[in-house]
Amino acid sequence: MASDPKAAASVKAINAGAAPAAGEKSKLEPLKSGDVQLFEMGNNVWRITVPAGVTPQQLDLHEFYWNALADDLREGDEVKALAQDRAWIARFEIVDSVAGRVIARLAQVIEGAPRLSAAGAPKPLPEGYRIERLKPGDQRGLGYVVIREKDGVEFANSGMPWRDYQSAYEGILKHAIFQTDKSARYVP
Repeated sequence: MASDPKAAASVKAINAGAAPAAGEKSKLEPLKSGDVQLFEMGNNVWRITVPAGVTPQQLDLHEFYWNALADDLREGDEVKALAQDRAWIARFEIVDSVAGRVIARLAQVIEGAPRLSAAGAPKPLPEGYRIERLKPGDQRGLGYVVIREKDGVEFANSGMPWRDYQSAYEGILKHAIFQTDKSARYVP
């Protein structure tokens, strides 16, 4: 094995206590047991809801928004903030917390789901109808039924519950009573 003269000189310099030459890496000594301290037993992650229209950038280093939480928040805590209108979700790191003052820095922003236009929005259930999941132990099994709130009549898929919410939603909209513009006549 050929010996590199630069590497040998660097090792001698490190062993002698001198700083390594520019561009060379210094030898990293492993930590000793006394070099570490327990910061906390668990992670403190908090969740808040922010009023609609406020941006995460407005809350970054805000002068007073976080201050009322000075007794709860500690340096190193994380706060997950959700916009009330679901426009965004953000993560803030608490960088300082002293009596009556909290400093939070914006760490990450995730944009919310795109808003559906009225044309692209799913058709709502007819008024007076709701989808419910059958309770465990129901003799019909597991699944969903649609209930007419006026009289409690349950609609199902040929007498059997729909397997999931989406199937119940799609199935009830295809039901014969909703296939005409005229209001349905109910037989007493």
